[in-house]
Amino acid sequence: MKKSLLLLLCLISLRGMSQSWQPTNLTNVTYLAITGMESHQGELYSTVFNGFTATLNKLNSDQSSWTEITVTGITGSPRFMQSTGNKLYLTTIHNLAYSMVYYTIDGGSTYILDTVGLPQSGQGVVTLAYGIQLFDHIIILNMGSAGYYYKDLNTSMDWAKIDVPTALNGGSDPLVYYNGSFIAYDNTGIHTLYVSTNEGQTWEARVPSMGNDYSTVVSGFILDQSNGRIYSYGQWNNLTQHGINYTDDNGLTWNQANAATALLGNNNNGQLQQVTAGYANGQTVYFALQNNQEGSVVDVIGTASGIDQISFKTDGLPSSSPAAINGVKFGMHQGKLAMQCNVSDIYLYGLSNGLNEFHPETLVFPNPGAGNFTIQSLLTPELVLIKDLSGKLITRTEISQGKFNLDALATGIYMADFIKNNTILFTTKLVKE
Repeated sequence: MKKSLLLLLCLISLRGMSQSWQPTNLTNVTYLAITGMESHQGELYSTVFNGFTATLNKLNSDQSSWTEITVTGITGSPRFMQSTGNKLYLTTIHNLAYSMVYYTIDGGSTYILDTVGLPQSGQGVVTLAYGIQLFDHIIILNMGSAGYYYKDLNTSMDWAKIDVPTALNGGSDPLVYYNGSFIAYDNTGIHTLYVSTNEGQTWEARVPSMGNDYSTVVSGFILDQSNGRIYSYGQWNNLTQHGINYTDDNGLTWNQANAATALLGNNNNGQLQQVTAGYANGQTVYFALQNNQEGSVVDVIGTASGIDQISFKTDGLPSSSPAAINGVKFGMHQGKLAMQCNVSDIYLYGLSNGLNEFHPETLVFPNPGAGNFTIQSLLTPELVLIKDLSGKLITRTEISQGKFNLDALATGIYMADFIKNNTILFTTKLVKE
């Protein structure tokens, strides 16, 4: 009883603490380009490009310093990354014009080439890759003018081209995958939304009404893989208005996110302030914006209480002079929200112990417990990683029907990362009796 009361008081105290962005001190050179960030099996990786070569780095356990990983056996310099569970995919840039695609299963010590089916550009390399994303079991490569390529990780298939309609093959328009459907937006012609339920063999064209005649440019999609909601952001009415919208039915109907749209202003050049990155997982939604003026902090809006409660979340972020630092990617790492900036640094947002700060509605019980634990959460995690308080991985176990067993774990206090689709949904403190 005393243990339970002590833990409850600890939880209440920590929830009352303020949150702020924390620098990880990735680079001492303010405007060195950061080209990749990915959390993989409890480790955070980054790639930093100096214009000629790039380094692969791993965040140290103190979460305020990095170690460079020696990369051998690959062609080109590390660029983009994507974790798929047991594999960390890595694209490279070669002679500033070509790419190779690899994956590692040992944290970056060795790499396996994976380019079968990708467009070749001669000299033993493939067309330059512009991005890589994972949607459930589908991994997608953006190969620019060569189009989009995908791989189903549940099969042994090679890379295959997604035969997207019209100008989407240019690789500059947004594309997502959810629940058996590819969803893409073509920014040419009549600005059409396309949906394919058969891996791109055929497409259904839709001309959606997105907010206030949202029909000019969709800059990007953000998929909430926990519930299928898709957020879009862009401009309409001849680029004189802009905003954020969302759909819960694969693009049949759209709603304008009024609270988020109201926070968008103008950038440092007096033009419309664009969304540069986004993250969505249930009630937690974050957007990075173009900086709005020289010398002000990097602009981020976010919420853990639903899109209607969104507000500015900039505590701890640096001043951006000359207004050139923007967030370009979000991800969850050890219970904290990580934001990759285009230059300067990667920042972590959350309490120092990552205690359910983004999903307080989630319960793990009994806690303390002797061995059998139950999780009550709408997020349905599939795996739990158990770490000691220094962050060292102790064990991992699968979650079945909301239950998991830790009989073999020694008595003590641990941190537990709950994972689905290789994303850490939340982290909580776990007491083993």
